Parts: sequence; C-alpha cells; structure tokens
Amino acid sequence: MWEARSQVWSAISDLIDAGGPRIVYQPIVRLDTGAITAVEALARFPNRCGGRVHNTEDWFLDADQVGLCVELEMIAIERALDALPHLTRGTRLAVNASPSTIATAIVEFVHDLPVRNRLIIEITEHENCIAKPAAMRAIHHLRDLGIQIAIDDTGTGYSGLEQLVKLRPDIIKLDHILTRGINRDPARRALATGLVQLAREIDGTVVAEGIETSAECDAVIDAGVFYGQGYLLGKPAPALP
Repeated sequence: MWEARSQVWSAISDLIDAGGPRIVYQPIVRLDTGAITAVEALARFPNRCGGRVHNTEDWFLDADQVGLCVELEMIAIERALDALPHLTRGTRLAVNASPSTIATAIVEFVHDLPVRNRLIIEITEHENCIAKPAAMRAIHHLRDLGIQIAIDDTGTGYSGLEQLVKLRPDIIKLDHILTRGINRDPARRALATGLVQLAREIDGTVVAEGIETSAECDAVIDAGVFYGQGYLLGKPAPALP
C-alpha cells in the first residue's frame, strides 16, 4: 500500500511540476438566444497514474488521498486563468474548486486579479462545504471581491438542499444525471422547476449541465431554465469559443 501511495504521490507531483493538467473550455449558453455567457475551464489529465487507468475524478480523488489535492486544483486554476484576459466582453470564466481549496488558497490568489469580477468559482461536491467554517468565510470574501459562486453538480454528493439554502449561490448547476432524459421524466422536470423557483427567491440562476439532444434542451427551457451546457451546445475545446 505504501509503495502504491508513493507512486501516486510521485505521479501527481511530477504533473504539478510540469505545469499541471491540460485545460479545455466548454461554453455556457443562453438557451433562448444562443449567446455564450460564460465558459467553464475543465482539467484533462493523462489516462494513467501510478500504473493504473485514471479519469479526471480519479486524479483529484487520489490527490486528496496523498495530501496534494489543493496543490493540484490550484495549478489547474492557475492554468485556466490564463484565458481570463482573452474572453470576449461580457463573458465570464468558471473554474472548479473544492471547499478545502477555497478555504486555504483561493482568496489570496485571486485578490489582485485585474478582472476578477468576470470569475465564477464552482464549488465541487466532494466535500460538505457548510461543515467548513473557513470555507464559508472565504466564500463571503470572494463575493465581496465581485466573484460569483456556483454550486456544481446539484443533485449529487454534498450539493443538497441545505447547502443551497445556506450558501444561496449565484448559480445552481443542475447535474447532467438529472438533465439526461428530462424530456421523458416528469420527476426530473419537477425537480428542475423547483430549483428554478428556489433560484428566483435567492436572486440566482439555474444552468442545466449535460444537454445532449434538442428534446432535452426544449424540456429544460419549458422548466424555466434558460442557461445550459453540454455537447449539443458546444464541446470542450482547447481554444476559447
């Protein structure tokens, strides 16, 4: 076990030293106009780590296990932010961060960014954010800096109703698991409609992730969701859309 952990630590350390993962960008679209309102920066990793097949989630989970999650997330965020000055006017950049990274590293890093008011921090679902007072304080500070807060993958992990009520995010991202087949499932449509109502009450916005068909897109709009993301609207690409 120690040898396996050592191999993983070395692989992740080497990747960080080499400049981190590759970054691709996926558009977030206003569904009624087709206008791109934001792009999400997504990390792409080698498909093996420590001799094992790995996907993106595996890399971050392993980094957490060997104490390098904050470092790995931060190098990915640093690479993603290279695109911030090159965005078209009015377009925001969304980056993903865990509560631990938000609590320990994000605020100081973004404090002096010249265009930080165009940044969205998407809180990932792997940790319970509201159980971390330091993360909650950091989130309030980020908002004071003009940065928008999004809850990623709503409907999975720790992204539950309590977190939505206490955080009152600017953006609620409906997970692709709930978007997939929403045109055929009244329960999924009802959930989307409920989140839209909640977003109105907290002055937020709902973004539907994982839209892959025109039927899903139409169902999402019928539920009152006017922003979306998915292969139908634009695939992740190395260049900004």
